[in-house]
Amino acid sequence: MLLAALAVTVAGCVWGALWIPLRHLESTGLIGPWATIAGQVAATVFMLPLALWRWRRLKAIGPLFLMGLFGGCGFVLYNNALLTTDVIHAMLLFYLTPIWSTLLARLFLGQPITPVRIVTILLGFGGLAIVLGAKGWLPIPSRLGDWMALASGILWAFSLVVIRKRGDIAPFESAFSFFLVGLLASVLVPLVVMPATLFENLPSLDDLERFLPWVILLGPLLWVPTQILLMWGTKRLDPGRVGILLMGEALVGAATAAFLTDEPFGWREIVGGTLIIGAGLIDTLMPGPEGKVIQPASA
Repeated sequence: MLLAALAVTVAGCVWGALWIPLRHLESTGLIGPWATIAGQVAATVFMLPLALWRWRRLKAIGPLFLMGLFGGCGFVLYNNALLTTDVIHAMLLFYLTPIWSTLLARLFLGQPITPVRIVTILLGFGGLAIVLGAKGWLPIPSRLGDWMALASGILWAFSLVVIRKRGDIAPFESAFSFFLVGLLASVLVPLVVMPATLFENLPSLDDLERFLPWVILLGPLLWVPTQILLMWGTKRLDPGRVGILLMGEALVGAATAAFLTDEPFGWREIVGGTLIIGAGLIDTLMPGPEGKVIQPASA
């Protein structure tokens, strides 16, 4: 369990800094949703040869598609939220995820909401409120990017439940489904929620030399290994714990945003970050019922 918790925490910390290459891609000619589309294409193409070689290992196409649908759509919405609203606000709204994942785990997996879980959620969200300077613990979205961030957290919680419920899906297949279905979502979601941005910023082939190295860095070199690591850890932990451990992403995002942008980093981030890390440590180290444990499939 500790290794799985460490894997999820490391993945979350990497995700916390991924807004940097996403925003840099805008300066290379991939504006708005095109950065996410390009990254999804690169990640899917990179994984495709091994996915075809391993296709006989697929045992549950339906759950695999659901995981990819929920997770991929959530990922796409989150990336676009980072590009259309401020990093800190997007992360605050996304990290309401533990509430949704804990409730869904109770509903679909029969996992109890223990006193320890209640304490860790309160600690985590108390830390987030301090780090992000929230006026109240549940901000009301006021911009399109804020609504996308909120929706992404809900969809991600659904994907966590599917992953946990179906322990026979290997991490590689989970990650490939995430990117394959997410590739479709990366086109369809902007068509629905921000079509003008999509069509007004069509990338030019003249910019290919500028953005291709960053697309390779973003997709195959960052997204793919991080997602496989996250899938490996996620299927060994209950959804509520995963959501709490991933709160470390908000700390990294707040710190990097403060360093690279005009957003402040001071006592709020120090005190709030301590609460966030403490929530993850308490939830990981304190024993408690997690429902039926499913033996994960081999990688």
